[in-house]
Amino acid sequence: MRDGKLFIATGSSTVKAKNIANDPRVSLVVAADRGHGISASPQPWLQVNGKAFLSRPDDIDAIITDLAHHYLAPDKATKYAEEILGEVDFVFVEINLTKVLGFDGDD
Repeated sequence: MRDGKLFIATGSSTVKAKNIANDPRVSLVVAADRGHGISASPQPWLQVNGKAFLSRPDDIDAIITDLAHHYLAPDKATKYAEEILGEVDFVFVEINLTKVLGFDGDD
């Protein structure tokens, strides 16, 4: 997230990309599992609403590779990036946030 915007990457032919192309209003929810099982409650969550735009930066392959190295172990990141870039035609989704809601999981 940067400057009130959230960025994600997705495949250009995914339902997500097609839906955004048809209607840019989006809502994204992320919930954290505290490792206590499904019945454990309450769980922390974050919801963002906004207007999304699709783009294809010239350096998208480098960005995807950087993300792989950020989230995966070094010995797995390079292989993953090489495999996924050969299979998926990525686009960026830029979400201009209009509303952010969250719950930290504490009563």
